[in-house]
Amino acid sequence: MGFDFSTNLWSNIWYALAGIGTIALAIVTYWSLGELNNQLSFMRSQARISRLNVEMTKLVAPLQLKKGGRDGAYYFDLNRSTFAPESLARSHEMSSHYYGFWDNIKINMYLGPEYLWTALYNYMNTKERYYISRNEYNIGPSRFSGILFDNSDEGREIVRIFDQECTLLKSQIERRYFEIRNELEG
Repeated sequence: MGFDFSTNLWSNIWYALAGIGTIALAIVTYWSLGELNNQLSFMRSQARISRLNVEMTKLVAPLQLKKGGRDGAYYFDLNRSTFAPESLARSHEMSSHYYGFWDNIKINMYLGPEYLWTALYNYMNTKERYYISRNEYNIGPSRFSGILFDNSDEGREIVRIFDQECTLLKSQIERRYFEIRNELEG
């Protein structure tokens, strides 16, 4: 029996082609994984940008706008009477805007980072504590009841804490506003 050179040659060629095909497949797979990684990175960055836009639109921008606006004291101070509406109808309209504004902030405060959420939470709790304590302090109806409470030791302490929380909240709003703005622009 002789050596069949043609069969062995085709077999060697087949093995060589299979090896080259395997190497080509490995190169294409590696390249595809790189492209997939690029697409995933792009999708992550788009999702982050989208999330920042939602946070800015629903939480940070409204707070920043009200904080620095003409009626900022109305929305952030304890006594909203610092904003004098022209009429009773305007007063009811402003009251509706006030509660609508803060209701939306409460609904969307989860969008912010922990430091902003904490500042909002502490601000709202201190404001609520002020009004609850003020109502408990004043037994009878009196148009001077707020003044009496504010001049008590307890009232002055709560107002002092509130002023600190309000100042902190405003600085955290400013901080987050510029963080998001810089990230979206950069």
